[in-house]
Amino acid sequence: MKKLEVIEAVDDEIGKISVLSVDGEVFDWGLDLESFEQARKNILNHQELAESVALSIINHFLESFSDFLGRTVTLQELNEAIVKGNIE
Repeated sequence: MKKLEVIEAVDDEIGKISVLSVDGEVFDWGLDLESFEQARKNILNHQELAESVALSIINHFLESFSDFLGRTVTLQELNEAIVKGNIE
């Protein structure tokens, strides 16, 4: 089992943020500003796309976190691991 924590960090552009740490190694993930702005515009201009945009971001996050751990991680597994404080 690996220790999973949500810790505070400081981003030069954004300021104070929460990040995931696995056994002390920070999972460095985020949307670049251009992608974030495009997603925001899509949602504002096409409300019916909101769920699709959110799911796309979640899937990208999970794929990246899975690569970070070296195995596939589901959203349910990640949420449970955050509560428990550890992940396999």
